Parts: sequence; C-alpha cells; structure tokens
Amino acid sequence: TRDHSFVASWTSVPRPHLVNDLRVQAARRSAAMTPNAGGAMLEIPGVLTLGQSFRLHGSRTEDHYEAVEGFNLTVSRHQLSLGASVHAIRLDSRLANRYGGIFVFPTLADFLAARPDVFLQAFGDPHTRLDTTPAGFWLQDRWQAAPGLTVEAGLRYDVQPMPAAFPMATRNLAPRTGLAWQPHGRGSWVFRAGF
Repeated sequence: TRDHSFVASWTSVPRPHLVNDLRVQAARRSAAMTPNAGGAMLEIPGVLTLGQSFRLHGSRTEDHYEAVEGFNLTVSRHQLSLGASVHAIRLDSRLANRYGGIFVFPTLADFLAARPDVFLQAFGDPHTRLDTTPAGFWLQDRWQAAPGLTVEAGLRYDVQPMPAAFPMATRNLAPRTGLAWQPHGRGSWVFRAGF
C-alpha cells in the first residue's frame, strides 16, 4: 500500500469577531495484491492446496480531492459556525478473484484421476471505476446562556451522488443539540448531554 497526500490550510481573521478557515487536500492511495502462482487453484479439502490463491489478485487506486470552508462569527454570547465541504473521490480497482478457476477434488484418488467434484470460475470485466462527490453543509449556534451553561444547536445536510445502479439516500438532514453545565460556573466537574 502506498499513500501520498498534500494538505494545506489558510486561516484569516478579516474582522475581530469573524474567522475564516479554508482547508484543501489531495491524496492518492494505491494497493496491489498479486498471487504467488498463476493458473487455477487445485484443492483437496483438508489435505492439499496448489496453485493460485483465489483471493489475492487485485489492485486499487483511490484519488481524493477535498475542500472545506468554514466561518465562525461571534456575536454577544453566540458563536455561529457555518460552512461547506466537497470531497471528490475517484476509484479505479481490479478484483480478479477466482478468475483462474478453482477445482475441488473430494479425494486424493479423484485428484490423481483429474475428476473434480466442483469447479468455480469468475468471468467478466474485473475492473470497477467509480466517481462520486459527496458534499456537506452545516450551520451551528453555540450559546453561552449563563456562566457555566452552554447550549448548542445545529443542522448538517449531506448529499452523495452515486451511479444509477446505487440508491441515493434522501434523508440527509442531521440535527444536533448539546448542553454543557459546569456547576457554579467553575470547578472541575462538567455535565454534558447531547443528541
């Protein structure tokens, strides 16, 4: 497996109560699994296995490009946060498991006579190419209601377009609420609740 990535961020403070944070990433992950033998796998269960492993014949490359933009605005006792993220993913993989075939012989005598009991072989194109670009948007308010009492509420929406063969989720709203209470506004105890 090989992983390569480039990450950059830029934070700016255009006004005393406004912070802008931009992060970008480009990454690639490559993995290859190559069998140590070619041809079919020959097996006498519990006795002998020869030839290519039926599971270790594939390769995979993932490219990721992501951008996240967030704004934090402080107004009185409120800290408002809003932002968006976009993440383009490209997958190119080859999974050729069982393409060499599997012969299963019930006994050593059947193996020597070349009489398999079971034969399995995969066919078709072992390549998968998939592109998707999930995106998310959020808005959150963190309110300092009183000394030692913080209330948070927010909403996030996510969407991920998929190829026509895959169903797309339609319930993509994620509400969130939270409460943090520190008795008397000081001390080492903090009670938290959230949903």
